[in-house]
Amino acid sequence: MTNMKRREFLIQGPIAIASLTLGASLLVSGAACTPKSGGGDPLPDGQKALSPSDPVAAALKYQEKAATAEKPCKGCAQFTAVNSSWGRCNLFPQGLVAAQGNCSGWVARAS
Repeated sequence: MTNMKRREFLIQGPIAIASLTLGASLLVSGAACTPKSGGGDPLPDGQKALSPSDPVAAALKYQEKAATAEKPCKGCAQFTAVNSSWGRCNLFPQGLVAAQGNCSGWVARAS
């Protein structure tokens, strides 16, 4: 049974790598990002908002408005504010995330 799992990994591994490479090339080109104004402060000039349909954002279930008030992006250790409504996330370097957003990569800030 161990060999079967190894085979599956060897078959699916290159597919995953190809998907990540394609996703990264889309992110670098900006094709997956669309500017938005969001609620509150507008996006800073020349900055793009992360699209929830971006492949990486979709994989981490990013939402511009957090489903629960306990875990917004602005409370995450990965988030650095740009203004009161937008910030940079270490998980999504391809665009700014909404301060009220959320994803499955949320980590509490150190106290």
